Amino acid sequence: MSFFNAIESYALEVNRALSPDWNLHLEEPSLRSGPDVINILHQELGWEPHNIVEGRPRPDQFPLICYDTYRGWIVVLQWASEHSMVAKGQTDLLEFNDDQTFFILSVPDPLQEEPETALKVFLSAIKKRKSSLVLAGIATVFANLLALAVSFYAMQLYDRVIPLGAFETLFVLTVGVLFALALDLVLRSLRAVIIDVEAQNIDREVSEYFFARTQAIRLDARPKMIGTLASHLQGQDQIRQVLSSGSLFVLADLPFAVLFLLVIASIGGTLAIVPLVSLPIAVLFGLILARIIRESSSRALASGNQKNGQIVEMLEAAETLKANRGGWFILSRWNRLLSDIQHYDYPVKKASAVAGTIFSTLQQATYVAVMCYGAYLASKAQLTTGALLACSILVGRINGPLVAQLPSLIVQWGYARFALEMLDNILRLPLEASKSRGGLRPSNLNGPIDVSGLTFRYGDNENIIGIDNLKISPGDRVAIIGPVGSGKSTLLKILAGLYKPSTGKVTISGIDLFKLAEDITRQHIGYLPQDVRMLRGNLRENLTMGLGGIEDNAL
Repeated sequence: MSFFNAIESYALEVNRALSPDWNLHLEEPSLRSGPDVINILHQELGWEPHNIVEGRPRPDQFPLICYDTYRGWIVVLQWASEHSMVAKGQTDLLEFNDDQTFFILSVPDPLQEEPETALKVFLSAIKKRKSSLVLAGIATVFANLLALAVSFYAMQLYDRVIPLGAFETLFVLTVGVLFALALDLVLRSLRAVIIDVEAQNIDREVSEYFFARTQAIRLDARPKMIGTLASHLQGQDQIRQVLSSGSLFVLADLPFAVLFLLVIASIGGTLAIVPLVSLPIAVLFGLILARIIRESSSRALASGNQKNGQIVEMLEAAETLKANRGGWFILSRWNRLLSDIQHYDYPVKKASAVAGTIFSTLQQATYVAVMCYGAYLASKAQLTTGALLACSILVGRINGPLVAQLPSLIVQWGYARFALEMLDNILRLPLEASKSRGGLRPSNLNGPIDVSGLTFRYGDNENIIGIDNLKISPGDRVAIIGPVGSGKSTLLKILAGLYKPSTGKVTISGIDLFKLAEDITRQHIGYLPQDVRMLRGNLRENLTMGLGGIEDNAL
């Protein structure tokens, strides 16, 4: 068995579905390439690292993927005896020996777990990268500790170097602080790179999850306004901005405000009262403005989502609009949406501008208060001029991350909260049964199709379909006739597994159609909708969609 075939067979055994082109960009390794080739799965495809089974596999660890020195890659299903195992696709037993290497793979399935909220999806993705984030946190700690070097440098300069003319000391201190600044540059750059890379990885993983989740929503439960649903998915962009390096740096640097306050108190004494008072005032203003911005930003983002949805729906219904002279109608709705957006977006912009002005004034007022009170203490010989300068630098470090960047963080978080609520709405939509439970994977489905006690209705409306018994045997050709709106297309969608009946059962080969894995259903049931749409790409990609490995002659 080839390596790729073994991976596909293993995925089926552990109830996972691989996309047809999962190995499109990978080169098939030779059978004798060794067990290390399995590393490409998490290096090139981003899968979770595999686990190597040490020693003799336990019965509860099967199925396993095995590399045998003589046979190559094999999927092993269970023990047949004390020294032999059952291998998938092979009639003879596989003898166990010390030259075999057994692996447990983590085949990705973005819909396997059912998180309760969108926030948990993001937190789960962040948790997987805790080692990188811890490294970034360590870099933050040392970078902030090194920031003390400049303030101490200024204090020593004014208190010792200038009064004594100690130029050798000046040279040593300058070299030392330049080294500290260089190290600070390296650490902050390293932190920025780590955070940006991990933010991209988190965004890719979360986007994959929500995209797959949206695809798995039952068609009969999907909202009618497709454009608005698409806009809700785009809300991930708002959350990504909060997860950007700038926002995370603010949160990472805030705890060090307490450290800088303690340092100010140690070298400036009562001078620490000034930032100790200004810091809570800044936080209080931030909370008040956050409340104002939160209420308006949710409405502004909701109107923005409707605007984006209106664009999609206008393009989607272009034929209907043109045929019914609906251009002016849709244009009037567009203009009303623009007015709503401006109406709700104005308070956000106004509050953000006011916040920036207030925090900037507060920052300057804090600096003036420090210098004023520090000058008084210096005149009373309770504080040296060097200590005053050092304290003023540290006060700037306290005000910098909080006062300067807090307004933009408040606005971003206001939009992100509403975006999370919209994503939560997507998570509440019911999935196809086979998507949410894994689904059965029989090797053959030969019929017949049996329908019993089937009813279907849209929402709370009356039943539009009611079928007591229907049997379609292999080889039958059945035509469904009836007037417009009688449920012909709906019945076909139910038989194709696209809609789930309100009551009753549909079976194929005696198996409940809606307990089959979705990829198995699609392999055995062909469905041609009334309106076929071309997706972005060439004709070949549209014709071979979901098949993979189709040669030109077959096409």
